[in-house]
Amino acid sequence: MLKIMSYMKKLDKFVILIDGSIYLYKAYFGAPNIKNISGKSVGAIYGIIKMIKKTLRLYSTNCVAIVFDSHHNTSRNKIYKNYKSNRKKMPEDLKHQIPIIKNILSFMGFSIFCIDGIESDDIIGTMSIKLEQQGKKVFIFTNDKDMMQLVSSNVNIININNYKIYDVIEVYLKYKIFPCSIADYLALVGDCSDNIPGIPRIGEKTAVKLLNKFPSLLDIYNNIRKVDKLTDIKSKKVIYSLKKNKRKAFLYYKLTKINTNIKINFSFKDIIRRSCDKEKLFNLFKTIK
Repeated sequence: MLKIMSYMKKLDKFVILIDGSIYLYKAYFGAPNIKNISGKSVGAIYGIIKMIKKTLRLYSTNCVAIVFDSHHNTSRNKIYKNYKSNRKKMPEDLKHQIPIIKNILSFMGFSIFCIDGIESDDIIGTMSIKLEQQGKKVFIFTNDKDMMQLVSSNVNIININNYKIYDVIEVYLKYKIFPCSIADYLALVGDCSDNIPGIPRIGEKTAVKLLNKFPSLLDIYNNIRKVDKLTDIKSKKVIYSLKKNKRKAFLYYKLTKINTNIKINFSFKDIIRRSCDKEKLFNLFKTIK
């Protein structure tokens, strides 16, 4: 960790994008079930503040944005009704803490981003691309493997469980494919956390072999005859499954591919941390005691 901190201190100006929804659940399930005098749960409130303070203590910068999921159906739900349908509903004692958390973080000077009908992945993806185009180094704090597709020379992922930095090389070492193929990989093998089943008979090893030869789903299908002749993919059932499930494969890709071109108005100055509004913060904390 000292090595990581030393590396980040050398950076002139870097931006932190925090996956607030991931932090939220981690805080809720990791914090004690603290209740205030009214009997309402407040553990997630204190938990997420503690987590964000730790993040900024280790990786100090005044350029921070915290991004939350929308709690409405997204475009992905419209094209695939089973998208994330395996997930349990958000606990009520967590739901009531979210507006309070957002207000606290805002009073602490952080910029909060949340757009109705848009997933946090797409907001973070769009912001990271725009910031990279402005010459900024971007660090995304999450443990969502979907985000690995955003990694580039100037966009890195930091896993919030162990603070490991994933650059292009680290992504390849972990998945044996490059970041540009992550969405294609997940479309093929599936993603149980999002209830995406993947293509039958296409396991992790087969997907890696395919994508190392043909880096995208489109490349695979454009070269399906060559795939048939690959010596290390011998099963005719694999080829048959690819051909039979072509439409599903591209549907799943629409689900796994992060949209980096959503409509969002922000500039670099919008994510520079403001001064803490101590009076509002003090008054808000009085109401939740």
